[in-house]
Amino acid sequence: LMIIDECHNIESKFMNFVSFSVDNELLSIDIPVMKDLDECLELVKNYKDKVENFIAGMEEKKETGITKNELGILEKFLNLNDKLDVFIYSREKENPTNYIFERTKKDNVTRIVFRPIEIGDFTHRIYDMANKILFMSATILNIEEFTHNNGIDLEEDRKSVV
Repeated sequence: LMIIDECHNIESKFMNFVSFSVDNELLSIDIPVMKDLDECLELVKNYKDKVENFIAGMEEKKETGITKNELGILEKFLNLNDKLDVFIYSREKENPTNYIFERTKKDNVTRIVFRPIEIGDFTHRIYDMANKILFMSATILNIEEFTHNNGIDLEEDRKSVV
């Protein structure tokens, strides 16, 4: 049994889990203006290659000694790499997940933030961990909207949605 209290917040928590940004400061990569998600996919794949090279270098360094600060940086890159994997997979599957992306430039740093439009494609990662889930909240006003936004099929799961 999985109990999710304050489940009205779950959408923003999942959004934080799969949202990410790429920038030219972190890995010295050119970030052109993007017109659509297909162009973004290529940029993210190139960025992922640089992230993986950085991780490999840090893993080698770990064997000879790594500072606590460097270990924290490595953890951030491993987390970013996981998010890049999720983005690439979700964009290359048969029915790709739609994302919004926002490009900003401040000083010499160009950044693109990627956020999925809906998180329903990602919720199964958590929901599949339990055979029953108890969602608790005093502020869900529309069960149909909540279940749709969170990847729960009301028809299929109706017997378990109360």
